[in-house]
Amino acid sequence: MRTDDRATAAERMLKLFDRRTEIEAVWLFPPRSRASAGASAIGSTDLGILFTAGGTPPDSSAWLERLTAELDRVGVIGPRVVLLEQAEATLRHRAIERGQAIFFRDMTKVREFRARTWMEYVDRESPTAQRIASMRTGTGLAQDWAHERVEALHQHTERIGATLRGAGERFAVDRAVQDSILFNLLQACQASEDLFVELLARTPEGPEDPMDERDPLGALIRLGALPPDLAGRLAAVMRLRNVVLYRYAELDLGVVLKHLPSAIEALEELATSWDELSAAGEGAAG
Repeated sequence: MRTDDRATAAERMLKLFDRRTEIEAVWLFPPRSRASAGASAIGSTDLGILFTAGGTPPDSSAWLERLTAELDRVGVIGPRVVLLEQAEATLRHRAIERGQAIFFRDMTKVREFRARTWMEYVDRESPTAQRIASMRTGTGLAQDWAHERVEALHQHTERIGATLRGAGERFAVDRAVQDSILFNLLQACQASEDLFVELLARTPEGPEDPMDERDPLGALIRLGALPPDLAGRLAAVMRLRNVVLYRYAELDLGVVLKHLPSAIEALEELATSWDELSAAGEGAAG
């Protein structure tokens, strides 16, 4: 499929989700067999569906068949559709941690679902459950989840740096190295967006407009909730993320490599300054 055809199919898919009012959010994520490669082409990924409150269909099998047929008609052929409410914690965790939210109506509900999924995954699946549980100090689910996002941000930026140092000139020709770096960049950006939403929720103004939740960094910049220099550099990182995510088929790796050092620096600064930033937001709110 040509790039323009794929873009048209993706636009039709998003319009389809918007018409389906029972759909709250959709994640694009890699199947278990490709989990290390990240989500790229729609046909080789899974689609995770989150329903609106009370929107779960009584006959989910028939609903899935109808949705799959509608996706076929708009040119989206191949992805497996997963109903996230009915999925195990491990699968839901993979959807939100390794995938990308491509559609949502209310970011607050998405944030709640992510936090709930993370907690269930930690309690039931993760070998570090006891360690994380011992770190909880009664500050609540959102605080625990935000700290997990900060740790994820640290991990992904460290992996990018280590991969780059180990690859050297092989970056230009080694597809495995390229995929690893791009995947970790997308995951670091997702963790950052989660932190933007969390920080926005802690500001006294909060989201003033529904569109704020779709562009939390833009709202934080408008509210002056981030240092201007850091905000500008994070905005540049998000633009790089969009190039990687939406123009993958025609990606200029030289451009990515040129901007990676400054992107890593900005992401690491967000992670290391999170406690200070969140405390400032809570103090202003109080």
